[in-house]
Amino acid sequence: MKFIMSKINIYLIFAISFIVAFTPNLSFSQSVEALDKEYGFMGFKLAQNLDSLKGFRYKTRYMKKDVFVRDSMPLEYAGVKFSAVSFIFYKKILHSVIIKTEGANQSQALLDLLQLYYGEGVQDGMAPRFIWNGKKVNMVFDQNLLTKNAELVIESKAVQNYFAHDMQARFGE
Repeated sequence: MKFIMSKINIYLIFAISFIVAFTPNLSFSQSVEALDKEYGFMGFKLAQNLDSLKGFRYKTRYMKKDVFVRDSMPLEYAGVKFSAVSFIFYKKILHSVIIKTEGANQSQALLDLLQLYYGEGVQDGMAPRFIWNGKKVNMVFDQNLLTKNAELVIESKAVQNYFAHDMQARFGE
């Protein structure tokens, strides 16, 4: 089983290398500056107004934020399969994007891709939890030790500060 898993990782690394070699617009500076420059996910920019976006469907409200999904959203990027992609809005402003994967292989493939794009990140504790802290963006990869499923949160610092300020003004905390 371990041999098969390592063979799969080799294929994923080969596929990523192939994409990098033959896609002229991709740039891998391996730093959080690249994360700040992208400021979003797959063309959706953080802090974008919901009214300027099309094809989003309201899903639920959680902690004063509205969760939307996009039915036409591709659930694969650079060979990594996502189980879900959610867009979190605060007062109609894109606060964060949450990407989920299922299983050890997809979670590891996502982490490998993030480290290829943005560098190693800072490991938080012993668990597979990595943080990239840019000037404009916070990004956290967190893998569940039991299920091996992972969640990636890409968050706008400006919108989070706006949210925190509103919560402090409202609740005085």
